[in-house]
Amino acid sequence: MIEHDNPYSKEELKKAALLLKENLFNFFQSIPENELFEYPQKGWSPAENIVHMNKVTKLLGLTFYSPKFISNFFFGENKEKTSKPFSEISDIYLKALKEGKDSGPFTPGKENPLEKITKRKDEILSDWNKNLDKYSTVLENWKEEDLDSTLTLHPFLGKITVREMYMIGILHPVHHSSIVAERLEK
Repeated sequence: MIEHDNPYSKEELKKAALLLKENLFNFFQSIPENELFEYPQKGWSPAENIVHMNKVTKLLGLTFYSPKFISNFFFGENKEKTSKPFSEISDIYLKALKEGKDSGPFTPGKENPLEKITKRKDEILSDWNKNLDKYSTVLENWKEEDLDSTLTLHPFLGKITVREMYMIGILHPVHHSSIVAERLEK
């Protein structure tokens, strides 16, 4: 779902986010409405996964507007001045999820629109596009070197660089859409 296997620079990360937006929109748009809102035996419906991805992406985008000095005050500065590659962050993140890390306060509410299913589908997919459009721009005011020297706090990975947090913002929806795709194949 991501064209570039290891996006790292601001421009590569932005392109990966925009490609993700398009690919996941098309994927979820292709799911028939009755299946989009259908509950699996375990977990969330595809629609609830989208709502969850929207919540997290929107909130995550806000973290990039915090001034660098505030992050440095609370989390310190990354003395190594480098970030892990996308593939390594992916491995770390997916391992943590397999170990049982969960959504906590970002669990979506039940999606069960008895009427106006098409309208609700359009709303959540429109929100997805808006959130990813905005997310793709949050690094514009950051210098490349600040993405590696500035630390932020991930809920279950702890202190990571701003660049690594942006990568998580790309990996998170990929993770959820993969779960949905697996369940739909069964």
